[in-house]
Amino acid sequence: MNKIGILGGTFDPIHNGHLYMAELAMEQADLDEVIFVPTGTVPHKDNSGITGKKHRYNMVLCAVNEYENYMVSDIEINRDGVCYTYETLKVLSKKYKNDKLYFIVGADCVFDIDEWKEPGEIFKYATLLVINRKSDTCFNIKEECQKVQKRYGGEIVLLDGCGPEISSTMIREALKKNENTEEFIPKCVYDYIAINDLYKKD
Repeated sequence: MNKIGILGGTFDPIHNGHLYMAELAMEQADLDEVIFVPTGTVPHKDNSGITGKKHRYNMVLCAVNEYENYMVSDIEINRDGVCYTYETLKVLSKKYKNDKLYFIVGADCVFDIDEWKEPGEIFKYATLLVINRKSDTCFNIKEECQKVQKRYGGEIVLLDGCGPEISSTMIREALKKNENTEEFIPKCVYDYIAINDLYKKD
């Protein structure tokens, strides 16, 4: 049985913080591989401002290409309509029925999980791996994880480590101002953005 991490996100664009999350999960949860899942149509967001699926998928693809145990799934970008996490995990649990799935999230997701579609279903298919961030230290994340576990009967593992203070929003805003973002994103992603003229000022 393999231990497989699932890291979903808009990845608009993918950045070093995402790669750090995957690396931390691999090391501390002893995962065999991590599957990156770029979202298709995003619930609770205005999708009109989101970069096209093909571009986001291609950026993730090039970002993880050099990592032997990282993969990219097009399961959501090929799906019509809104994509919900529990549906994606349900499909992946059937595909990897002999393996154990872990869904990798930031600490903020634990506090927001009641707003997700069918949150109880998520725990049927995967264990949550939670990664803290420096900005989350004001919250009692351990206590919140315990509450969520009790509420939904799921399993949550809080990893030891804080992710870097990087966000896709910050990177997009910097690119619009023609600021250098090379330290925040993989070189191939930086080049892809330049070649395809993405995130220019409106």
